[in-house]
Amino acid sequence: MIQAVMRRADGTQHPDVVVCSPYLRARQTWTQATDTAAAHGTRYPQAHIDDRLCDRHMGDLELLTPLMIATRFPAEAARLAADGPYAYRPPGGETFNDVTARVRAVLADLNTRHPGQRVLIVAHDAVVVAVRHILEELPFANLDAILAITPITNTSLTRYAHTNGRLDLVEFAAMPHLTQEDQHARLS
Repeated sequence: MIQAVMRRADGTQHPDVVVCSPYLRARQTWTQATDTAAAHGTRYPQAHIDDRLCDRHMGDLELLTPLMIATRFPAEAARLAADGPYAYRPPGGETFNDVTARVRAVLADLNTRHPGQRVLIVAHDAVVVAVRHILEELPFANLDAILAITPITNTSLTRYAHTNGRLDLVEFAAMPHLTQEDQHARLS
């Protein structure tokens, strides 16, 4: 999840707008979050579904592990190794530049439609990578080095704060909402 945080005058940081990937796992994550918040007396806005927030399309290689790709499609595995993970376009799929173009359009629309509002995006690791690439102008090679140290796990949070006319990274791939047990189970 990605949250652009602007603290309200009353000190709260709840989102004004929620935008969610159409994928079932993202919608279920948001439902769980709203149910948990409601149980504690907090109501969150209904999520707007935006198809542009889906995960990277892998085309013919969708749902295949690297080992399965190497076994079934050795030429594609070789092409992936040669092109690198960000430039590689799987057959019928997307490069990270394609994902970035989708995400850039979402961010522009959010900026136009919801200026000054706190936005929560419920999406996937590819979207988080694209957001960091766009907002921080990080080259993919730098992102790759960051991801090697801090992988983006399911339900992790990446937050930005609005300061001095821009969004600055506050935390990346954080899991403060999970107990130590939950975090250990997710990383195992």
